[in-house]
Amino acid sequence: MSIGVDGERGSGTLGGFVELDVTGKKHSGFLTNLHVVQPPRNADIAIKEAPARFGTNYFSASDLTRVGLHYLSEKDVGRTNGGLDSTLAKATKQLQQEEDDNDFRVLFGSKPSLGYLMQRGRLGKEIAETEEKLRLVEALPAPIGRVIVSSGRSTTEKDGLAHIIDWVFIELGESSKAGNSLSNYQFTIS
Repeated sequence: MSIGVDGERGSGTLGGFVELDVTGKKHSGFLTNLHVVQPPRNADIAIKEAPARFGTNYFSASDLTRVGLHYLSEKDVGRTNGGLDSTLAKATKQLQQEEDDNDFRVLFGSKPSLGYLMQRGRLGKEIAETEEKLRLVEALPAPIGRVIVSSGRSTTEKDGLAHIIDWVFIELGESSKAGNSLSNYQFTIS
């Protein structure tokens, strides 16, 4: 599933769902890569650089690097809308052509053919399903949560291998927790 930073069109991949336990306080959320959730491009330069240099401090309530996130990303919502609009237009046009052809045949005394009736039913169903999908996509992007702690971006070496440290924990917002269909199991980390 794609996620995006509030106010941005870019997207990244949502990582695994976990429960974070910090001194007995539990937070439901997910992990992903820090580079996915950088502050918006229009943020002050110091705020944009802070996540990579220092990470996000769990104990600092005023940390400006705690960006909000939404799903799907705005870019993916736009592409999905475009695809659904195209499907709807194509099916509507095809149905209109079928109906025009049938009206012409009926004008000369023919009855609607079984093929026409089946095609009309199939196209009607496709149009109704596509309209329903469009209604669902109109509610997106939906808020998902906020960054509460991150690693900063650095590298470390162990056994001759370089490792990139680049993680962030996003706590699910209340609207995402209520009836959360995003995850069916959360591992606990502390």
